[in-house]
Amino acid sequence: MSEAAITQTRPHALKTPLLQLAAAGLALLLYALGIVAAKWWLYPGWTWRGYLTELKAVAGLLIFALGFGFWLFELYRSRKIFEAGPVALRSLLRSERLPTMVGVLLLTVLALAIALVVVGERPVAYELVRLSEQSNWKHARGYLQSLNQDPLRTELVDTFKLFVDVHELSDRDQLKGSRSLREDRQRAAQLLDEGHDYYLFNSLSYAELSKAIYFIEDADGRKTRLEEAISRLNRRLSLLTDRRDQSRLLARIGELHLAGREYSAAQPLFEQALVLETRETLTARIRANLGNVHAALGDLERAVHLYTEAESNYPEGRRAIFYSNFGYLLMLAKDYVAAKQKVERAIQIEPTDWYSYLNLALIKERLGDFDDAYEDFKVVIRNSENSDSRREAKVLAGRCLELAGRPAPEYLALYLEADGRSTSSVQLSRVQNSIQERATLYSRMATHLENTNTHAIETYIDWFHKRALEYSSGS
Repeated sequence: MSEAAITQTRPHALKTPLLQLAAAGLALLLYALGIVAAKWWLYPGWTWRGYLTELKAVAGLLIFALGFGFWLFELYRSRKIFEAGPVALRSLLRSERLPTMVGVLLLTVLALAIALVVVGERPVAYELVRLSEQSNWKHARGYLQSLNQDPLRTELVDTFKLFVDVHELSDRDQLKGSRSLREDRQRAAQLLDEGHDYYLFNSLSYAELSKAIYFIEDADGRKTRLEEAISRLNRRLSLLTDRRDQSRLLARIGELHLAGREYSAAQPLFEQALVLETRETLTARIRANLGNVHAALGDLERAVHLYTEAESNYPEGRRAIFYSNFGYLLMLAKDYVAAKQKVERAIQIEPTDWYSYLNLALIKERLGDFDDAYEDFKVVIRNSENSDSRREAKVLAGRCLELAGRPAPEYLALYLEADGRSTSSVQLSRVQNSIQERATLYSRMATHLENTNTHAIETYIDWFHKRALEYSSGS
């Protein structure tokens, strides 16, 4: 063979092994990406250890691996059985079509890699998201229990449990002491700092916990926790591109401002969220919150209109609280008959909801039905697990008895209980016979109502301030 001929064959001799090596490497990479895709799309949220120890997953991988291995075994041993495939592949690896095959493998690998990056992991708990939007916490908790049977990643389990626990208690207003709330809030913050925020669940939990702690601990007016939550949510909001995610965080930031009685700050946030949101149930919740803002700002007509629009699509799991609030707004608008009907509907849905009895008592008081109103206040005092709400009910029950013209010791005893003081006959006599003691007691009742953070309760606060002024002036 001439020197020229040898020179011409060397590049081809070098090129073929490199392409064969590339084909083998790409095949292995494709196999590895296939394993990742199977985990992300068939077993989302699982740990690798859990995935690789799941019988179905392992069986599928073994079948895939054995088939591939058997294929290669037949290829390199050149046996007669299934000889057609290996011969064809050998021919391909040694032919001019080798670059084409490498190109196809490369495109396939790139396509799968891009799909994994763009699509990401399949949502772990779409059903939990749907149930949470409906505030259907009973079924959400059942679904969560079924998820716990799978080897999910720890941070996902913590995220789901935090979200369901916090929002179920919040929706039912069953928040007790703040110690556990602080621990949960710290855990939510830790998960956020570690980069875990599945479907904004940890951000939403952190916000809800901040609001709950504010109501329980910060009744003296400090808003540190609310401000921290608003700041964290605003930072998260700046990173979002999905309109529905943006609407959800805007609405939650609005709720935090609403809790802090910053109504002018809350209004544009709810309005922006309403423009972005397309889901009917969440739209209804935003409308109701915007209605609360308008009620607080004195525009009761607009508030009632927004509640009317929200009624048909409001989440089933929150309808009791919705009708209770709707009745309260109608009471403020002086439509007492309609208000009573709405709150009674709330009690039909949730007979044990003491919050609805509180609103029903206020409506009956406006209608002049003081005896029935007092009985409903007693339901609140007996059943509420929230100390602030029990105190508020005692204050308002005492006012109800006073308006009904009942003997002073009866309503003064409730005022003293609300103030955490003794109701002994000696104490009652001292307060009853001292104008200054009476003035101080009424002033304390006004302060207690101010500290409950109940919206649109200023009328009652003003009434107690006026009574305190009357006694302090000696009238």
